[in-house]
Amino acid sequence: MDNLTHTLTGLMLSRAGLNRLHPRASLILMIAANIPDCDLITVIGGAASYFQFHRGISHALIALPVMAILPPLIARVFTRKQPFPWLSAWLISLVGVASHSLLDYTNAYGIRLWLPFNDAWPMLSINNIMDVWIWTILIVATLAPMLGSLVGSEIGEKRNRFPGRTWAILALSLIVLYNTGRWFAHQEAIRVQSARIYNGESPRRVFAYPDKMNPLVWQGIVETGGTYASHTVDLRRSFEPESRVVYKPDVTPAIEAAAKLPEFRTLTGFAKTILWRSTPAPGSPEGSTRVTATDLYFGFTAEAVVDRNLQVLESRFHF
Repeated sequence: MDNLTHTLTGLMLSRAGLNRLHPRASLILMIAANIPDCDLITVIGGAASYFQFHRGISHALIALPVMAILPPLIARVFTRKQPFPWLSAWLISLVGVASHSLLDYTNAYGIRLWLPFNDAWPMLSINNIMDVWIWTILIVATLAPMLGSLVGSEIGEKRNRFPGRTWAILALSLIVLYNTGRWFAHQEAIRVQSARIYNGESPRRVFAYPDKMNPLVWQGIVETGGTYASHTVDLRRSFEPESRVVYKPDVTPAIEAAAKLPEFRTLTGFAKTILWRSTPAPGSPEGSTRVTATDLYFGFTAEAVVDRNLQVLESRFHF
């Protein structure tokens, strides 16, 4: 998920009760809820480097206890003159780091949860990286206690030491209910696509990716033996697919040569639906071929130019 969602989730976890365990719980949790994204520094190495390492080991289950050490250390810099129980700080931080991986697991990008033992990208594919409905829940729950405190001070109410607890619990509960509903909607989107025939072939694999706004609308992609069919699945209506169909090319020696490159291996490890293309490469030595592999949902693309002797002349990756 995006960093606004992570930050406000950390704040809600604090207000829901964890702020009773440590005087700097809110600061620790907001840092911890973002700390796995420290891998963003790999963007310095370019798009291919960022893609290779983002949502990697810093998001893996085995790294959670280690990543949870960093937020208390950072928070301590800003609280040198205050009591700072280290064990409770680490335990609170562990909750914040775990919330990050859990939220990232719900969206279509996924995380490499089992590194370094397994390079798979598990995902629920029920949320976008930025979900406006989750934003709305979190922002309302963040601002409502402020408004309540302002009104309370005007009428002379006693100030609450831990404001916003009810709103925080409500927000976290609504997010769980929302994601549960989206999981059922995702399963239905898979089911209705699986029940169809596409270009005379039965589906081999079926995918449903979340719409940016409407929880009942999904971007469907169906793989058959020879094609990919993409279409919109609107669960409010009977599914009558008007698919955009692309045909899979034959696997050529040039494609096989390009597929061994690091950029292509990283992409094929991540993407569920990849369209390969091989075309003549103008401006390159005669007989050269341009090979592209494109993720059909995100549009991530690896490219290479391969000469007639199957030597790679150039390669790159771009979002």
